[in-house]
Amino acid sequence: MNSQSPFDAPMSGGHPTSARLADRIRRYAMRNDVKRSVLSVMAVALTAWFSQLVDAVPPNSTSPYDAYKLRTTIALPGAVHDFKAAYLPGGHADFMRAASAGAGRYVYVMGDTLGSAKKPVFNSAGYKRSKDWSDSALRPIIPTKSYIDARSGDIAGAAAGSTGNAAGNAASVAQWFQDAAGVNTAYTTQMTMNYNGVVSAFVFDGTLDGYRANGTSDYTYTCESSMPFLYEQGQGWYVSAGTNADCWVYVDDRLVIDGGGGMGAQGMPGVATDGPITLSNTGQVNIDAGSAGSVATNTASAAAVSLGNSSKILADVYAGPGSNPASAISAGAGAITGVRGSLSAPIAMPQIDPPSGMPASIGDKDYKNTTATISANTHFNNLTIEVNSTVNISGNVVILVDGAFTLRNSSKIILLGNSTLEVYFKGAWFAGQSSEINVTTTDPGRVTFYNLGTSLIDVNNSVDAYANFASPGAGMSIGNSVHVRGNFIGKSFDVNNTGDFTIKGSSGWGHFHENSAMDMAQRIDLDRLGWLDPAHTHYLHIFFANRTGRASHLRLETNMTLLRVAGLPQAPNQTD
Repeated sequence: MNSQSPFDAPMSGGHPTSARLADRIRRYAMRNDVKRSVLSVMAVALTAWFSQLVDAVPPNSTSPYDAYKLRTTIALPGAVHDFKAAYLPGGHADFMRAASAGAGRYVYVMGDTLGSAKKPVFNSAGYKRSKDWSDSALRPIIPTKSYIDARSGDIAGAAAGSTGNAAGNAASVAQWFQDAAGVNTAYTTQMTMNYNGVVSAFVFDGTLDGYRANGTSDYTYTCESSMPFLYEQGQGWYVSAGTNADCWVYVDDRLVIDGGGGMGAQGMPGVATDGPITLSNTGQVNIDAGSAGSVATNTASAAAVSLGNSSKILADVYAGPGSNPASAISAGAGAITGVRGSLSAPIAMPQIDPPSGMPASIGDKDYKNTTATISANTHFNNLTIEVNSTVNISGNVVILVDGAFTLRNSSKIILLGNSTLEVYFKGAWFAGQSSEINVTTTDPGRVTFYNLGTSLIDVNNSVDAYANFASPGAGMSIGNSVHVRGNFIGKSFDVNNTGDFTIKGSSGWGHFHENSAMDMAQRIDLDRLGWLDPAHTHYLHIFFANRTGRASHLRLETNMTLLRVAGLPQAPNQTD
């Protein structure tokens, strides 16, 4: 017998109340000799479910369903995945990634449909948008899609013809919104959309950066929220999203808002500090050919950046948020070749933890007048390399030094083949007296020094080094005839005498001076989605990512009164 299902039957007078739906299911059961008991249970359950939709029924309401439409808040649960920035140990390359095409909005990063796990799937490394697609009211919309109805007055946008490195690859993007052991950590949060009478819509306008609820913010994470809704045709319902980070919105697994973003390399500080930056004598900061970067400090006080004598910075320089560059940056004419400005948001200093799983300490080690090879993770009390010694690094090696690290007297650290080296230290750090670090590869990305303590990183007297340095608790001092190529983030920075620091390679510290205001806003009118059926439940999926390393802003807006209502089965083949 081919009776029509109660879920497929046309409805009159709007959506059914729980009593009408229950009655429809019972009548269907009486006309069919199959699973009547199951349908009866469904009817009872549906009645109970609708009765619990609201906490209170307004006096002028005739049903819980009507009351639900009159609520003033919508709580959206969020699933968060926290990542480490690319420059930290175990960091994810997509978080604080520098897009090769520069800062901007990137479309086509995510595929048009969600994958089997209801997560976005990688489509491309992103095409930089040069012109918004927009509707007749000049409101930005998603680039043209075959499954979204075109409207008279729609205006075509434009994007670059080649990808711009705004995202990595299918494997890296697959980790953004799902648990990945050793890669991210899962949390939960909630967005509350409040009814705004000015726009006659529910609005969330704020940040998710404080999802930990402990007073600290995070700037490298993703968040997703999925919820059902019932559709009413001809109501003019819409969803809009705006952010300075990344946001993608799907309806029934189909992409309807494409808000991918990308960070520009030029804005990434190669030298980033929480405190003062000083140069004297003929000290200099340069940018290596083929690299990009700037010099920036969180300090907004007078002479936060100070250049004396004949010292120079051949790069853009930024003082702290709210500062006056004219007084916060003290340098003579021609001493700074780039722009002088102020940060729009403070630089987030990294939190560095000791590496886990390290072997027991072997105590003090002094490599003296010798050649040795380290090919496994090693734990020392104090480590000294001196007197014409060479220490070769073979493989991906992590070294933990509980005390002091010293490299001196014509000694070298050499990386063999494709090896990498991470050195964590808690005590004093000194390199000097004609020593070398990683000069054979000339790639500073292969060596990183992490300062776990508060002692100065002291580089003095004829040192040639290619390395990155992260030192949130202490500063770095570069002196006589020292040439360091790489990136530095830490408490303070000083270059004196004939020392020089050359920004080389991608630091991943972030593009902190770029505009932190929302630079993406898109809207989808639900009446454009021809597959939406008032007789079935549909789903809204919001995927947000802050990959910037700076404060983010998210604004969600919708006038859907039936968001988070699920009364009927999902429509068949709705994602085809």
